[in-house]
Amino acid sequence: MSDVLLFAAPNNPSTNGLIAMMKSLRDVERIIWVKLHTTHFSSASDGTRNLMSAANAHSSREKFGKLSVDITLDLHIPNTIESERARCHVQQSLMRELAPALSFWTIENPIIWASDHRMADVCAALTQRNLIYYCAQEFPIATTTGQSIAFDQHRKLIEQADVVFASHEQLSPTLPKSKTFLLTQGVDLKLFCTPSTRATDLPDRARPIAGFYGDLTTELDYKLLLYTALSSPKWDFVIIGRNLLAYYPLPRLNNVFYLGPKQHHQLPHYSQHWQASLLPIKASYKTSASVESKILEYLAVGAPIISSDKHSSVRFQKYINFVESAHEMSEALNYAAYEKKSSADIVFSDSWQAKGRYVETILKTYCSGIA
Repeated sequence: MSDVLLFAAPNNPSTNGLIAMMKSLRDVERIIWVKLHTTHFSSASDGTRNLMSAANAHSSREKFGKLSVDITLDLHIPNTIESERARCHVQQSLMRELAPALSFWTIENPIIWASDHRMADVCAALTQRNLIYYCAQEFPIATTTGQSIAFDQHRKLIEQADVVFASHEQLSPTLPKSKTFLLTQGVDLKLFCTPSTRATDLPDRARPIAGFYGDLTTELDYKLLLYTALSSPKWDFVIIGRNLLAYYPLPRLNNVFYLGPKQHHQLPHYSQHWQASLLPIKASYKTSASVESKILEYLAVGAPIISSDKHSSVRFQKYINFVESAHEMSEALNYAAYEKKSSADIVFSDSWQAKGRYVETILKTYCSGIA
């Protein structure tokens, strides 16, 4: 049995899914999630601010048996000389924080799963059984110091890795064919299909609910939400997620409820109890990994999906009601109130549990340390 050391950001849309997938691998005993929190501090007065705030490092054992270490990274990289010094300090500081946790849990020679290019230097310093690189973004030709460092770290992980997983097809041609495999977004069917109690902060009124969860960014069409909510006074609109804008962007109406951010495992307590799932995305934005992941989760709970994003998942377009205006979204809501929920079988092959069997086969073939 092997332990897995997962380097990934807690707010990455695929991180929770990767953990669910790893828990289904028969040769994995424990998952140690190194949560990489990032900040963007301004330069220190002496010009030598560290990339890591070690005071924020923290170890814990979570409720479902997963081990975790919290690390905060400062992304301020002003110039090449300082950045090289800072990168070295990151390696030393992170190892200093990890070592006691790994020793306490008696973890030796783990499989490392790196979902962040910045971990290249750290992975090189760790004694490991195998290195897996989950690549979820492109690294174009560098035009700045920061891009050059990122590209170098990306290439270093590719060279060191036993297996590289690409998160979408467009990435595959840029990665070595001999050890690269496609691992697209998935859904935790066990989480989203197990009946969940209704969240206590959902509006408790005798009217249907249209819901959305995700970060509040410039990607969302707030004007569309405003006019749809005005046109649909018999519906309540529930929005869940972190507000990443400097202002409150949602319509201030008595049928619009902002419930703030929620943990991923809490989402079924909301989505299982609303009558329509919304994707109010601006037409100018390209579909992101978070949207792809959300579509799978929406499909798993079965409520009708209404989207203004014409680029949403080609595979599942027949299960999505596409709209171009608030009038069309309001009309779609009228129909959604009478639609039956669809079956989660639609996304069965996209479950992280099914993807786990695929990943397990690859790791056994290409990783010498896995039986």
